[in-house]
Amino acid sequence: ISLKSKKHALNQAIALTNTYAQKNALDIKFLLEEDLFTIRTLSQAVLTYKSMPEKQWKEIFAQMYETIINENAQFISIWDSWELNNLDPNYKKDFGRYVCEYWRENGTIKHKTSLKDLTGDGLEYGRIKRGKIESIENPYFYSYSGNIKDQQLMTSLVVPIMDNGAFIGVTGVDISLNRYHPIVNQIRPIKGSYAFLIANDLQYVAHPNIDKIGTSSIIDY
Repeated sequence: ISLKSKKHALNQAIALTNTYAQKNALDIKFLLEEDLFTIRTLSQAVLTYKSMPEKQWKEIFAQMYETIINENAQFISIWDSWELNNLDPNYKKDFGRYVCEYWRENGTIKHKTSLKDLTGDGLEYGRIKRGKIESIENPYFYSYSGNIKDQQLMTSLVVPIMDNGAFIGVTGVDISLNRYHPIVNQIRPIKGSYAFLIANDLQYVAHPNIDKIGTSSIIDY
């Protein structure tokens, strides 16, 4: 009777844990897909650039990015990249891009425009460009202020801008992964239990022990 009772309690605990895990996994998935939907929509909206002079659409899109980042507290930055050979018919190289960025730094919104990859495509951008695919990047630490004390664990959601099947750039956002900590930390279906969230590359994204965040879970097993 004791063994049967113990087995029954164990099965109930496993079932309860699975239910908690599945529900909260869906909650996290929903948040991520909601942000991805925003960028998908943006990648379609910016195709209106063709109907406006370059100076005008750059100003309009910049205002749009500022509005989006102000209304979405989870976005650390929002940005786009445009292939220079698409913007300038006299530019013949198959690399080089115009970039507009808005980001949060010390409680304020900052922005800049720049030219990048003038000597060749960067690794991550080149991968998305060749594959013409959406990407949820593996977590990484970054600080927009340049101060290591301001570093946050974040991910980037990137969606290609496609014009009649041709790749002409990307839109993207950087998201702080801190938003998932409260969700994961409250998952305690059984006394003494805890949950953690790991990324595709097996980094801890959320864990009750904050020292583990951003480290590999492989070393624990």
